[in-house]
Parts: sequence; structure tokens; C-alpha cells
Amino acid sequence: MTAEIPGAPVTTEENARPRISSFGRRLLLLSSVGAAISNLGIILLVAQVLDVEDNKEFLVFWALLFGLFGVQSGIQNEGTRATTRPSARGARVLAGGAAWGVAFAVLIAATSPLWASHMLPRSASSAVIVLVITALLYPIYITVLGALGGRGHWEWFGSTLLVEVGVRVALVFLAAGIGASLGGFEAASAAAVLTLGAILLIGRVPRRALLSRADVPLPRLLRHQALAMLSTACTAVLINGYPALVSVTNPQGSLGLPPEQSAALMGACMLAVSFTRAPIMMPLTVFVGVAISAFVGHRGSIWSAVRKPFLLLLAVGLFGGAAAWPIGPWFMRLVKPEYDLPGWYFAALTASSVLMAWLMILGAIALATNRHLLYVIGWGAASAVGAMCLLLPLHLTVTTTLSVSAGPAAGILILFAALQRRQRVQEHADVASAS
Repeated sequence: MTAEIPGAPVTTEENARPRISSFGRRLLLLSSVGAAISNLGIILLVAQVLDVEDNKEFLVFWALLFGLFGVQSGIQNEGTRATTRPSARGARVLAGGAAWGVAFAVLIAATSPLWASHMLPRSASSAVIVLVITALLYPIYITVLGALGGRGHWEWFGSTLLVEVGVRVALVFLAAGIGASLGGFEAASAAAVLTLGAILLIGRVPRRALLSRADVPLPRLLRHQALAMLSTACTAVLINGYPALVSVTNPQGSLGLPPEQSAALMGACMLAVSFTRAPIMMPLTVFVGVAISAFVGHRGSIWSAVRKPFLLLLAVGLFGGAAAWPIGPWFMRLVKPEYDLPGWYFAALTASSVLMAWLMILGAIALATNRHLLYVIGWGAASAVGAMCLLLPLHLTVTTTLSVSAGPAAGILILFAALQRRQRVQEHADVASAS
């Protein structure tokens, strides 16, 4: 009988991961496209049903909800990395997810008196309850997703995402059908996380993934997850939670317009940002887990790793920007006649989404190489620059354009320079060891 070495890789079926199949790739593509279309469809539907003031508040709630998802997605990213090469003495990833769920739920409940009535004045009480329940359960859900990715079960990963997307759409359309109020739409938007129970009930693979081991003991796993969430918190400021950032930096009346016009302009800008970035950002967000898993073993140059996706995204962004100029204003007026924005705004926002996508790819490389601090610095700089742009005494269309362009550009410069420098240092070390 051989002695078990602490920290040694698991030698059972846990690290015998299948490569992603063509069916798995199709499921991931379908789930990513479905997520993008469904989120846009939900935002569009709610904008049609609610009045201007309620719709503005729903967009803020949506940003808070998906901002929470964005922050907690660090648990998924770390779970993918930690379960790719698990340890026999590593902690169960479920323990980390459950601990963070309780922590987030307590934090939101305790701090809600400081922000709820200001950001969500029409639905503060019900919205806080929804956010607390979601904060408790969502870490368990993404723990399953992270472990499915780390173990190579991409078919289940894609299927689980499809189920969540389908349930969210069904619940929101049901809310619209029964004439739900603002609070009803908020609850419907978040309730899809409850599908976790059904997924675990019917699937042996997700249940086993939830019980997967990480590569480190629980204290280190929690620290790694905290760093990963600090990283994704910086990401969420400019992506998932961006409408909430716009609301905070431009309180009602600060635009020099009557309240109703101010709400219409803010709502229109929030929708424009969501519509123009979703075609690129939503699929890329879903594929971050795949990217992290792929970059773990990457040995080439940074440019060789990013050249093809960078050029592809640039082509998509330029084509999309040209198309968005004439289509954007027309489409926005179809949503609500009050939402009147110029064509250049849609073109600029669409083109700027390329910068955000590039930043996400470089961030995935930083996470894959376990450089969480670099990720935080890069995305933190992007978020800080983006927030400062929103505080400029200019029209909201100008400040938001500057924010989503200059912020990501700053993060790209920092991440690319640091990753390139690390590559040169590693090459010199390899040469020295070989000689």
C-alpha cells in the first residue's frame, strides 16, 4: 500500500477529463447565443411593458443582479482552474461556494439600508429580498458550472446554461402575461437560479461535479476565490453592473433636465450600451471558462494566443459599428418613442465593445496563469478610468462613450505589457536553465 502524498494530483477518474467534443462546442455556442438573445429580449420586453420611470429602475435592478452574478462568477472561474488539476487533499468546492453564498447574503441584507432606497426607490423591499436569496444560491450554481468546466463536462456545462436561460425567459414572459408589476419582473429575472435544484436532482454528473475537490485546502481555496471575485468585481463594474454605475454617477436631476426627460435619457443610454455590447460580450463571457482551461497549458507567445480572436473581434466590431449607425436610432424609437439617440452613439458603443472583449481575453490569460493580482490591477484601472469619465461635466452620451472606450483601453495596455514582460522573463529563465 503506497502512502498518499499531500497535495498530489488525484489519480482517479477525476483528472481523466474528456476533451471538448463537437457536440459540446455546439452546445456552448447555442447557450452563449441564447443567453445574448434572451437577455436582450427580456430587456426589450420589459421596456415595452413598464413606463419610463419603472423601466429605468428595472434596468438598475438588472444591473445590480447581473453585477452580483459578475462578481460571484469569480467562484466559477476559480472552480474551473482548481478542479482542472485537483488534489487528493484539496477541499470540496461545494464548501467554498456555500461559504461565499452565506457571506454575500448577509452583506447585502446588512448594507441594503444604505443604498436600496436611493437606487431602487419604487421596489426597495422586494428587490432586496430577491437579491439576498439570489446571493445565497447563485454561488452554489456557479460552483457546479466551474467544476463541470474543470472536469471537462462541457456538454453538461452548455446544457445547464441553456436550462437557466430558458427558465428565465419563460418566467419573464409569464410575468408579462399576467400583468406583473416592477417587483414581479425583478423576481422573475432572478428566479432562474432555482433551476439548480432540478439540475442536481436529475443529473449524476452535476452532483459529482459539485463534490469535486480543488487543488488546495479550504483556507487557500477561499483566498483564491476571494482574489478571483475581486478580479471579477472590477470586471462587473464595466460589464454587468454598468447601468448601476451610470445611475450612481448621474443621480436624478444632475443632467440638467426635468425628471421625466432625465429618466428617459438615462434609460435610453443604458439600453443602448446593453444592445450594442451584447452581441460580442455575452458569447465571450460564456467562453471565458473554456479560454481559462485552454490557456492553462499555453506555452507560446501572448500575441500568438490572442492574434486570431483579436482580429476576428475587430472585424465584427467594425462591421457592427457601421450597421449600428443607421439601425440603432430607428430600433430604439421602436422600443419607446422617448428613447431618441443619435446614430454615431450606437456606432461608437459597438466599436468600443471590441476593446472590452480584448480586455476580457487578456484577463482570461492572467487568470489561467494564476496572476489574479495582475487581473485586478488591469480591470481595476479600466473601471477607475471608466468611472471617472462618467463624472465629466459633459452630455451623458459623450461621457458613456468615453467611459466604455478609455477604460478598457487603459486595462489592455496594462495587461498586455505585463503579460509580455512575464513571457520574456520566462524565456530568459528557460534559456538559462537549458545552458
